[in-house]
Amino acid sequence: MICYFTVADEKARLTVISEDTSYANPKLENLKQLIIESFRENIDSCGIVFVMTREMTVALTNWMKDTDGLKELNPHNLVGTNAPSQKAGT
Repeated sequence: MICYFTVADEKARLTVISEDTSYANPKLENLKQLIIESFRENIDSCGIVFVMTREMTVALTNWMKDTDGLKELNPHNLVGTNAPSQKAGT
């Protein structure tokens, strides 16, 4: 049996899932608390979060922009270039 869903149906389903706290990522909640506590101690703080992939930089930036308590920090992503396969000078 093949079921086809419209984009609107899928968007509605994903919206319901995103609002269900049982799907919350505990690591993101820990990161949120760590960032909030750091900025609470020193309002002039700056921070960098290192991740493995370029896609993760976009995902974390979007998550921060959508999260109360973090969006006020005006997050941006910065992606470096790939390192060469061999180190220079060796």
